[in-house]
Amino acid sequence: MNPWTTLTLLGLLGAAGCGAATVVQTTADASLSDAPPRDVAPDSGGCPVPAAPRDAEAPSVVDLAVAEQLSQCALMSDGTVRCRGRNLFGQLGLGRGDTDIHEPTTVPCLVEVEQVVSGIFGSTCTRHRDGTVRCWGTNELGLAGVGHDADERCNSFRCRPAPTLVRGLTDVVFLAGGRRTNCAVRRDGSVWCWGNAALASSADSPTPRVVPGYRDVVALWPRGDGFVVRFRDGHYEANVFGRMIDVPSDATLDGAAATDHLCYRLPDGTVRCLGTNANGKVGNGSSAWPGDVAEAVDPGLRGVRSVVTGSYHSCAILADGTVSCWGSNEYGALGFTTTQTCAGISRTSECATRPGVVPGVDHVAQLFLGIWGNCALRLDRSVWCWGDLSPTRSMVPAPVDW
Repeated sequence: MNPWTTLTLLGLLGAAGCGAATVVQTTADASLSDAPPRDVAPDSGGCPVPAAPRDAEAPSVVDLAVAEQLSQCALMSDGTVRCRGRNLFGQLGLGRGDTDIHEPTTVPCLVEVEQVVSGIFGSTCTRHRDGTVRCWGTNELGLAGVGHDADERCNSFRCRPAPTLVRGLTDVVFLAGGRRTNCAVRRDGSVWCWGNAALASSADSPTPRVVPGYRDVVALWPRGDGFVVRFRDGHYEANVFGRMIDVPSDATLDGAAATDHLCYRLPDGTVRCLGTNANGKVGNGSSAWPGDVAEAVDPGLRGVRSVVTGSYHSCAILADGTVSCWGSNEYGALGFTTTQTCAGISRTSECATRPGVVPGVDHVAQLFLGIWGNCALRLDRSVWCWGDLSPTRSMVPAPVDW
């Protein structure tokens, strides 16, 4: 069995063993409604009516959700979603939790999708043009956001194997899939979360609950068991080592995973990283761990267009469209051969404590980091993956058909 499969199962079993989620009632937002969206008639059981195709050509990938590693989903340019991989918890959205499917398969009943996110414990959610949200996959801890009354069982786990409307959640402009929590930002700047408590003032809940004290939020990204929050005035709220840290208001977070380190980009094209240096993922040239880095360090990159923080490594897109990565090289996640070894949270692995260029991939527009692998969306809309996200699990970037 793949080590990550084992890790996922153990993590879910541990989470389920923590006891049932406690629902904390809060003052209801009068603008929320349990009425079904306009695209589905009440109790019809039918699918939304697709809009006219956005593109005359065959749809291409515009976004990827790869946090769960062994199952991935792609948002296509026509507003549909395709998934592939493991289906242990119904995370492919096909209405069942059994057979793995390795060819990209369109998830039924999803149209006008604008964002797709996934968490590492097998839940996936989509944000739609009308501001509604649908979730599927594991419903342990209430990650589907729809309560437990109609749960099914997927390999003994509570699940929702088909996309399910998260009722009452409207006007959503941003989604975040965390380790044990999913959150949404509404147009009014409020934050609503479901699953395990993540933000300091939130509580466990199998349905969305407003997080008191958070207003004027525009986006949030997973970081460890919590989130990095961005407010309308430009400032960030980030918690590292159990204390608040200062992320400059002119910094840009291009992406983060459920991890315990953080990298961000500054306007001058440089990068700063801080947090737990397991696997050398802070990029300061040191492989020492334990050795948390409390002050932001410069990994030495210049001309950076984007930087994405993964669980055990990080990668950046440079001005010339090439990619540099650093941290753990487990399963060839860095895309190049390394000779260093670094202590990690669970085991020692090959690593790079400074950024190195990934050969064979260029003209990159976006990066998506899994646990031990990466995918790059190139300017020609082709997708190239390496590490454990590659179909051959190779460190050599290879095209992946969606």
